Amino acid sequence: MSRTEDWPTWVYLLKESTEDSRYLKVGFADDLTKRVSGLQCGNPRVLELGFALRVRRRRDAKLLEAQFLEQAARSRIYGEWIEMPLEDATKLLITIASAANITVLGYAPAINGSVYGQTLSPPD
Repeated sequence: MSRTEDWPTWVYLLKESTEDSRYLKVGFADDLTKRVSGLQCGNPRVLELGFALRVRRRRDAKLLEAQFLEQAARSRIYGEWIEMPLEDATKLLITIASAANITVLGYAPAINGSVYGQTLSPPD
């Protein structure tokens, strides 16, 4: 196993900055700022971070992204873009991570207590 497979990685949901947009992109990246910046460069609409989980291992991030896209298949538009309310996508991402026993190291934006009614335990 390569070192990068054990490196902490973010699984993110990006959204268009308009209030009513339901278009989201799911993905994973070691550096969220660089990733958002890179995606923004190729998108005429302003993108912003909707939600992200930092997981212990890159391979967990790959698994989480793949399972999310599989479970959101009906909402998939193209590639890693889906049409779904951010609240629903966030709940799905948290549920999948929990069911797969993926260790979550942090959240972005920072969260205390709960997200959309789902209790989050503080990262260890």
